[in-house]
Amino acid sequence: PACVAGTFQDQEGQVSCAVCEVGGFCVEGASITAPCAAGTYSSLLGISSSEQCRSCPAGAYCQLGSTAPTSCNAGSFTSVVGKSTCDECAAGSFQATTGRTSCEVCTRGSYCETGSVNPTPCGKGTFSNATGLQAASECSQCPAGTTCGLGSLAPTACAAGSYSEVAGLASFPCPACEAGTFQDQEGQVSCSVCEVGGYCETE
Repeated sequence: PACVAGTFQDQEGQVSCAVCEVGGFCVEGASITAPCAAGTYSSLLGISSSEQCRSCPAGAYCQLGSTAPTSCNAGSFTSVVGKSTCDECAAGSFQATTGRTSCEVCTRGSYCETGSVNPTPCGKGTFSNATGLQAASECSQCPAGTTCGLGSLAPTACAAGSYSEVAGLASFPCPACEAGTFQDQEGQVSCSVCEVGGYCETE
C-alpha cells in the first residue's frame, strides 16, 4: 500500500513509512518531504498538505522549507505576512531592533542611509534640525561666526573672545583671539586690534 498522507518513504523494500519532517508536508504516496513554500513554515511533524504550512508573520521572513520564522535583522522590516525576505529600511529611516514591522524616521542632527541600524550624526562643522535626512550631504554647513560639534541641531555662536572666519568650522570651541586683538561680542568672524591705551591677552 501507499504511504498515507503525512508520511513518506524514500527507500525501496521497506515495511513502514516515516513521519513527514518539520518544514514540509507529505501527500499520500510521498517518497520525500516536500518543503513548505517560501513565505511559509511548519514546526509540526506529519502534515499532509501545503495548506497546513503557516504564513510567515510580519516582522519575520521564511525561506523555502522553514521550520520557524526568522526575525528581520536590525535595519530591515516586513510589514505584511508571507514574506520570504525582509525589506531594508529606506534612506531617511532606521531600525535598531530585530523583528520589526516598520522603520523609524531619522532623528534630528543625523542622517540615515538605506538599511541603517542607527542614525549617523551629522559631521563636525555641519548641523541639521530636520528629521528624515538621507545623506551627509543634506546636513547644513555651519556659517562663519559659529561652530558645530558632532550631531549638532543648530550652530553654536562663537563666544566673546573668539571668532570663526570660515563656514563649516569643526573645532569646538572657536579659536581664541590672538594676543593684541579682542572681541567683546558673540558670533563674530574676526577680532579687532587692541585699542590705544590698553592691552589684550589671550585667555
